Amino acid sequence: MILIENLDYIATFDDDDSVVENGSILIDGPAVAAVGSLPEERPRADTIIDGSGKMALPGFVNTHHHFFQQLTRAMPSVHRASILDWLRTLYPIWACIDEEIVHHATLLAGAQLLKTGCTTTSDMAYFYPFGRTNLIDAEIAAARELGIRFHPCRATLVEMEGRLGDQLSAAGLPVSDLVEDKGQALQEFERVVHRYHDSSRFSMCQVAIGQTDKTYRDPDFMHDMAALADSCGVLLHTHLHPREDELALCRELHGQEPVDFLADTGWLGPHTWFAHATAFDDHSIERVAEAGAGVSHSPSSNMRLAYGAAPVPAMAAAGIDISVAVDGGASNDTGDYLGELRQAFLMHRIRGLHPAPYDGVNATEPHQLLRIGTRGGAAVLNRDDLGSLETGKAADIVLYDMTKLDFAGGLHDPLAALILCGESHIVDTTIVNGEILVQDGELTRLCEADIADGANQAAAELIDRASRLTNGTTISARRRRTL
Repeated sequence: MILIENLDYIATFDDDDSVVENGSILIDGPAVAAVGSLPEERPRADTIIDGSGKMALPGFVNTHHHFFQQLTRAMPSVHRASILDWLRTLYPIWACIDEEIVHHATLLAGAQLLKTGCTTTSDMAYFYPFGRTNLIDAEIAAARELGIRFHPCRATLVEMEGRLGDQLSAAGLPVSDLVEDKGQALQEFERVVHRYHDSSRFSMCQVAIGQTDKTYRDPDFMHDMAALADSCGVLLHTHLHPREDELALCRELHGQEPVDFLADTGWLGPHTWFAHATAFDDHSIERVAEAGAGVSHSPSSNMRLAYGAAPVPAMAAAGIDISVAVDGGASNDTGDYLGELRQAFLMHRIRGLHPAPYDGVNATEPHQLLRIGTRGGAAVLNRDDLGSLETGKAADIVLYDMTKLDFAGGLHDPLAALILCGESHIVDTTIVNGEILVQDGELTRLCEADIADGANQAAAELIDRASRLTNGTTISARRRRTL
């Protein structure tokens, strides 16, 4: 048992949004055994944590990422790129990933999430160049090594976005080396689900299936994926912020909007969640809300790649389950989960970003974003055992030290201070499934210096491989400037 006692604040995010002052939390195995005041007879615990000056929250739930991109952060040639140019530049580099690269990328991504309050993460693993199907296995193994609760989405790339295929082929990288055969993809979905998916309460690994881009030219494949997900009892996940060319293709082939195409192919329901939703109009919001599908919102990535802003206030008003996610390492460049919540709060208060009545000051507030990061993420992943600090829920808990300089002068509303005030978003403690994985701001299972060194070496090797693959045309790992 673990006893966290004398906590200044416990933000439970239960149905009443209760905040307990001067309380304690008792953990028994993977579950929360008690929240609030201790009984007169103090429970016997193997580990006692002094919570004086600290706030406890349920762990955050990150619902969208691309771990394999983590070693291509801050690449100089894509600082100003839009999405298709960004992909055209990076796919030749990502083509050189292997199991070792993915292992280091996953350790880095997961460590950043754990240190910034995230206890559960999804990852959309869609890229398997040259048929390297075991990349997903390397990722799951690394997540287990870290101890983070994991929702891997075994996704696929069966056709290139837009005109990328022609452009990459012209550059000497055949598309056939980068995309998956559809039949093989379906077989891989089944393999990964049957090997790794655990639907039990407090499960540490639940698998979803999906694809990075919709196959408007092959609705049968979409149907097959939806049917497979249904038969296996797993979720579906895809990106949904259509480009203009994508909208035009869907309308030309099917006379529909993408959200209607998804509905007709079995992809719109409570078993599905979509990343981004930046192009959602009133019709899309209405259909997604009626179907009970969820949305993953990644403000930093949307701004980084020059997308529009998702209509988060309107989606929330319609009753859509919304979560916040950091997205891939190369489209965000930081895995700071609490920072992403802050970004979402600030982004949606920009005047003129949303129509009335959701514009400006009516858009978001700090408590709402914290709830989206906890209960919202759990709802999107269909996890009723996560997202709140209540008896019988998973012992996924983060502690923030409110005595630090970061929050001084901001304790009029301690919860809001987490979003508004912190210079550093590193937690004091992270507990996942009843195990302490971050203590005094440092990982307990693994050495952070080893993770950083391994990631830097792997990133350099990745660039070297890509340079050889592209006959030296790939950008160098560093950009030199003359001042």
